[in-house]
Amino acid sequence: MGWHERHASVFDRGSRGILRPETLNLEAWITCSAASSASKGKGKKKRWTKTKIAEKRNHVVLLKQGLYDKISKEIVGKKVITVYNMIESYKVNGAVARKLMKDLAAKGKITPVLTNSAMSIYTGSKNAAAAAAASN
Repeated sequence: MGWHERHASVFDRGSRGILRPETLNLEAWITCSAASSASKGKGKKKRWTKTKIAEKRNHVVLLKQGLYDKISKEIVGKKVITVYNMIESYKVNGAVARKLMKDLAAKGKITPVLTNSAMSIYTGSKNAAAAAAASN
């Protein structure tokens, strides 16, 4: 016996498909509507794991002269210089790191290995590293 057969008295319709009030069984209707409303109110399932929220990084957007001098001294000895390395080691913004790498390359302190619109890789300049070692 299907659902429709059990609740036929509730949904008895006339020849034109119109619900007739004389055939409507109110008690059956109330129990049917109560059962359907009870299943609706459950809502979403509870999640046992919470989503991790990444912490906000406050990276430097404007360089001060002291930080610029520190970077220009230390960067010469590095083998691989990328935007990500600059961001992680000196806590600067990505745009600042790209500009800084271009500036240091123009001054000859670092040499480009690969320059691309997507990614740039530089290395410390050998003659700049020798000059820095001689000054120490």
